[in-house]
Amino acid sequence: MTAPAVAPDSSPHIAVRALSRRYVQAEAAQNVLVGASFSLARGEIVALLGRSGSGKSTLLNLLSGIDLPDAGTVTIDGIELGALDERQRTLFRRKHIGFIYQSFNLVPSLTAVENIALVLELNGVGVADSLLQAQAALESAGLGSKTHQLPSRLSGGEQQRVAILRALVHQPALVLADEPTGSLDAVSGGQMLSLLRDSLHAAGSTALLVTHSLRVAQSADRVLTLENGIVTERSGDFAW
Repeated sequence: MTAPAVAPDSSPHIAVRALSRRYVQAEAAQNVLVGASFSLARGEIVALLGRSGSGKSTLLNLLSGIDLPDAGTVTIDGIELGALDERQRTLFRRKHIGFIYQSFNLVPSLTAVENIALVLELNGVGVADSLLQAQAALESAGLGSKTHQLPSRLSGGEQQRVAILRALVHQPALVLADEPTGSLDAVSGGQMLSLLRDSLHAAGSTALLVTHSLRVAQSADRVLTLENGIVTERSGDFAW
């Protein structure tokens, strides 16, 4: 029997409370989230499992403030996202949230170092300092020789490593990863998980990893599941 996935911390780093979201299509309402509640502790790495169409992407959009819930709250470091206007949410997301996409989403016209530096520049760091920090990040991940390569000249594993470094270079409070190993083979996926965990710990960031991968789930501190619009904590067998 599963219990509601609410961490015992009385002052959680990320708190989701009674989150509800529905969409209306062809005059029919579809409830995607129904009072979902959970908390993430500072520095925790949590995997989120759910079948296709269960609402995982919707949840990520709500956690990042890209979308707003019909009911409920998302609070990050004491800031309730729903209390911010659209511009404030954009600035908050830029500073406090990092994204890792399955398709990498690197800017094709920018080199590896420029892709990483861009996040720092958007947060007000000078160009020279941004490039220095981005270069140091690449060196730490064994990608120093790829500094001036465009994404098209990088392997899938190298692109994913650059995407991870870009998501974490500004030390965000929360990292959201959507199928982070979905495009990688087993070897590259394992390397990516090691880099991701090391980078998260170094940055002190909290992470929610949306995944279908048992390997990713087993590497996390905790596993949550999203089913029938409700988030619960899962233990034991991860097979569907």
